[in-house]
Amino acid sequence: GDAPARAAVLAVGSVLPEAPEWREALPDATGARCWRVRGMATRPDLRGSGLGSRVLASLLDHVRSEGGGLIWCTARIGASTFYERAGFAARGEITEVPGIGPHRTMWLEIDQAASPDRGAVTMWGSQTGPQEPPRFPVS
Repeated sequence: GDAPARAAVLAVGSVLPEAPEWREALPDATGARCWRVRGMATRPDLRGSGLGSRVLASLLDHVRSEGGGLIWCTARIGASTFYERAGFAARGEITEVPGIGPHRTMWLEIDQAASPDRGAVTMWGSQTGPQEPPRFPVS
């Protein structure tokens, strides 16, 4: 018969309310809400497949639905271009995270959702209706 389906984490990320210590140093620092992206990861054999971009887009949509604000992260140097493509800018010097490697702070300010349903997260499809999710090999 058919082999039982296995669950697998292919890509993951989270966004939590957290202000960076350097927020006040930015020009035009307002009282805007601050959010930190943490734990972004895509299984190595699936990097470049678009899964990480979908996760990040969903996190940004959530922030928009909550009123927008400053979003920041401490990115692996190898992931800097990933965040730059999403509109993030580098801030400060490269620092060494013990046991993990070199990282750089990245940040982005985004506005509130343009419409009430803008913040709705639809991972596999569009706001006009769901589509079949892409298939990725699970090893």
